[in-house]
Amino acid sequence: MNIVWLKRDIRIQDHKPIYESLKGNNEICFIYIFEPLIENNFDFDYRHWNFIYQSINDLSKKTKVSIFYGEALEVFKKIIESYQVENVFSYQETGVQLTFDRDKKVKNLFQKENINWTEFEKNGVLRGLKKRKDWSAIWYKKMNAPILKNDLSLINKKIKLINFDQFNLPLKVINKMTKKSFYLKGGEDQALVILDSFVNNKINVYSRNISYAQKSRESNSLLSPYIAWGNISLKQIYQILRSNSEKVKNKRSLNQFLSRIRWNAHFIQKFEMEMRYEKENINSAFDLIRNDHSNKLHKAWINGNTGFPLVDAAMRCVKETGYLNFRLRAMVVSFYTHILWQNWAPASVHLAKMFLDYTPGIHFPQIQMQSGTTGVNTIRIYNPIKQSQEKDKEGVFIMRWVPELKNIPISFIHEPWKMTQMEQLIHNFEIGVDYPAPIVDFKSAYNHAKTELWRIKKSKESRKQNQIIVSKIL
Repeated sequence: MNIVWLKRDIRIQDHKPIYESLKGNNEICFIYIFEPLIENNFDFDYRHWNFIYQSINDLSKKTKVSIFYGEALEVFKKIIESYQVENVFSYQETGVQLTFDRDKKVKNLFQKENINWTEFEKNGVLRGLKKRKDWSAIWYKKMNAPILKNDLSLINKKIKLINFDQFNLPLKVINKMTKKSFYLKGGEDQALVILDSFVNNKINVYSRNISYAQKSRESNSLLSPYIAWGNISLKQIYQILRSNSEKVKNKRSLNQFLSRIRWNAHFIQKFEMEMRYEKENINSAFDLIRNDHSNKLHKAWINGNTGFPLVDAAMRCVKETGYLNFRLRAMVVSFYTHILWQNWAPASVHLAKMFLDYTPGIHFPQIQMQSGTTGVNTIRIYNPIKQSQEKDKEGVFIMRWVPELKNIPISFIHEPWKMTQMEQLIHNFEIGVDYPAPIVDFKSAYNHAKTELWRIKKSKESRKQNQIIVSKIL
């Protein structure tokens, strides 16, 4: 029997492990394992499993998927004990240290049992790469390779469903993962619908609206969760967009989106080569700052009660919907690390749980980039007031997610603390009661962050670390 171990690749088409598993005469079994190991990890939220569960249910309409709840090593031991397994096929997973260590244990089991485990490159990310000098050219070549077409009728002729009572998915877990419904639903078919809608209805205004708080939610592709959990491959998106390029009037939008597709893989490649991003400053010179933690500030940020409207709107929005555009993601991290002067790690944990499209290979390098701890990237300290005025001028996004500000004059929507006592009285609104006063003084916090970050960035140790980081690119 051949096993296809589904992880972050829940689809049929353009799926190399499935393609290879169909060769020969063996029965095949598609499996997905909901692992308590992952469930109990710091970066987990049931919203991730909700999307995965929806994706598997979508897949199950086409073919059979064997679902298990248990540790991967124990599940595979049981399968091997019960069936004659010859081959296991999967994609390489650029996950966290936890999943990397799990895979090493599973590999040892397969070797012991003389089972061949073939792992394939995913989305152009290369394992074992030491330097990224020629990576971009290699990636484009892979994106232009033929899309693999898997014969569903052949799959269903060979597919085998297996089940073990001891590894059944518990009802309490199903209830937890399905408790909340998000506006983006998982599944291969849904991914193609979302992509089609983007190509035909949205892409021409994509570049124009990409950074705006509300407009971006209406014009962005919304493909990121489908990419994250593998409902669609980057190659499929790339080629579908290229094949429809004549429909796109705004070539700037098209090119900008295609570059975003490459950047997706770029960051995962970074993380594949440097897993240290997960738990430590990639530039150790920054270990010297932001070592104190304030539970009060952290709680205010998480709950969207900082007194800065756009920050609060963004934090409430991501909690409810699982999605923020890139600009807002960068701003809330910048605010947490620079303005609140907190270490990036607690912010990273919270946002990993919140993002429906959580992808470790993108998440951790981006967190550090926005926190200024890479040393090689430009230090960006976002002004949440300026961002609010520019990216949500009429306060539409703010009023949607911070409804307590709905009835105040639009002239104060970005800086409600500037209302006089008389104005607060007229509008039946009180700063500190109906909405918090700013939890920090922005100007002084900004100046402190700027001074400290540049002091470290210019230091001898930082420059030394930068040389090491840059050497891996060349």
